Amino acid sequence: MKSNIYQWLGISMLTMSLMLAGCTSNPSEVTTGITSENDKGSTSKVLSAEFDAEDLDSNWDEKSSKQIALNGDSITTSASSGVFIEGTTVTIALPGTYVVSGELNDGQIHVKLENNGNVKLILNGATIHNEDSAAIYVEKAGKTIITLAEGTQNSLSDGSDYVYEDNADEPSGTLYSKDDLSINGAGTLIVNASFNDAIVGKDTLKLVEGTYVVTSVDDGIIGRDVLAIRTGKYTLDVAGDAMKSTNDNTEELGAIYIVDGTFDITSGNDGIDSIGAAVIENGQFNIVSGEGSESKIDETTSAKGIKSATELTMYKGTFNVDSADDAFHSNGNVNVHGGQYSITTGDDGFHADSALTINDGVVQINGSYEGLEGNQITVNGGNISIIASDDGVNVAGGNDESAFGGRGGASFATESDALLKITGGQIKVDAKGDGLDSNGNFEMSGGTVVVNGPEDNGNGPLDYDGTFNMSGGTLVAVGSSGMALAPSEISTQAALLMYYTETQAANTLVQLANEAGEIIVAFEPDKTYQSVMISSPLIEQGQSYTLYSGGQTVLDDILNIAEDTTGSLGNKIVSFTLADKISYVDANGITTSRGGMGGFGGGMGGGRGPMGGRSDDNGEMPAMPDGEMPTRPEGTNGEMTMPDGEMPTRPEGTNGE
Repeated sequence: MKSNIYQWLGISMLTMSLMLAGCTSNPSEVTTGITSENDKGSTSKVLSAEFDAEDLDSNWDEKSSKQIALNGDSITTSASSGVFIEGTTVTIALPGTYVVSGELNDGQIHVKLENNGNVKLILNGATIHNEDSAAIYVEKAGKTIITLAEGTQNSLSDGSDYVYEDNADEPSGTLYSKDDLSINGAGTLIVNASFNDAIVGKDTLKLVEGTYVVTSVDDGIIGRDVLAIRTGKYTLDVAGDAMKSTNDNTEELGAIYIVDGTFDITSGNDGIDSIGAAVIENGQFNIVSGEGSESKIDETTSAKGIKSATELTMYKGTFNVDSADDAFHSNGNVNVHGGQYSITTGDDGFHADSALTINDGVVQINGSYEGLEGNQITVNGGNISIIASDDGVNVAGGNDESAFGGRGGASFATESDALLKITGGQIKVDAKGDGLDSNGNFEMSGGTVVVNGPEDNGNGPLDYDGTFNMSGGTLVAVGSSGMALAPSEISTQAALLMYYTETQAANTLVQLANEAGEIIVAFEPDKTYQSVMISSPLIEQGQSYTLYSGGQTVLDDILNIAEDTTGSLGNKIVSFTLADKISYVDANGITTSRGGMGGFGGGMGGGRGPMGGRSDDNGEMPAMPDGEMPTRPEGTNGEMTMPDGEMPTRPEGTNGE
């Protein structure tokens, strides 16, 4: 393997440099292509990958090439030396170019060079089946390049039981290479793996182009040290992982890098599974893992869409993911710089044990347990829509033990650096649990966020354990009132939290107008609600406002919100003057009572079970002594005190997570 195939450098930004060669008839012509830079993500490593001229050269000289003809139950060759035929096994012992064509009923192409060197295999309409071993086995070569001749269909298959000599356990895949392997060419390769894996590179595996149709009783495509894909069309239907890297001996190994391509993946386990970093520049990805979001998997099974053990980064691309487990997962950081995402998942949409950063892109999480989850979540841009059966956005500490085994159900302890930070973008949340939940601090300085929170009082539209500093942007959060919170009093931007005595109907316009009758903010909640929290740069401390229900105005099609707009006002609910930066309002105007509980803040959800420490299985609040409600002491930001100094009791069967 080349020592410079990729390298890690300790700096504060992720810079990716690719040396890509154009598909040219002159293999000496190499062009450098893509350089992508992360200027806002929280990553610390650099990955560069190289496709050299040999990888990209799909041409060959017919006159100087050696022919290998497959004739059903026999093999012939034009080579006078370096090729040995024994029955239906042909062994290539010298470097060179070999053109393989025809059909082999039960045999093998075996590459075992006497000395170091490169072999180029041209599959020119070759069909190879081996009943008890690999169809193509590269045992020893400096590098092997397989070219799929343009316009040809090539097929490899094996039987369900391999026969090994002595204590050997290799090969264990239909196409198996112990050294560097590159596959190029505009032809088609069909691989049916009945024993174990389909395409295995025990060193570096590069797929440059071509059409691949892979079925496997276990994994599909494996690059142990590196799996690098430049382009191509891939259809994989496998019982295990569709694409993966496996070398975890050092942090320099085990990476997956995808420049472009079309990927249609159906996997019993993970769609893409990188034991190291995973970087996707572009591509079209359609992934169904673990039979999709509606399926039930046990705690020892991992059925994620795309996952990495260290760092997962997407720059562009279209991703349609239906996963039983997390759609996008990293044991370290997840970085989203762009792309189009349509996600349905039985667990999290995006999960990072460390930092999740979204700089741009269109993210639609159409169904999830929790939409975004990480120890630190930063949204700098993009358009994000989340539907969650628990929390829409959940910030907490600790590591997800489900990452590279099963999904697990572990609780996560709160860390002091847990932070939800929103600086830009548009976010819409529909959550049955907490809408935005930070088991640490919360900062918002820009962007527009609309939260349609829970309808039960066991959760709140907003939940945070530390402080919430609101300094910019527009935030509207509606939902139940039992645990409703406003930003902290350290905020520099004004906010109000309105409590209703009765549940309000969904799909009815809510308008906030200033003293002149100008509409400052208007929005239409998607669900019933009993509290409304509004913060906008247009709201000023010391000014008077009126809250209306009904009326008419034009709203944004996605967020159902409008600012500084015109229209007809509805029915007046209440008028008030914002004497404080953070004001609390009810039907009578400004109030000093702050209503609901808040402050429970559970840890990260480890699975689809009940929300630890926040409610029972029916979404009810923990029981209070004598049925009383807790009160908040003056000057607090959502901290709780219980009647007579007592603590709430947890429902039977909960573990307090």
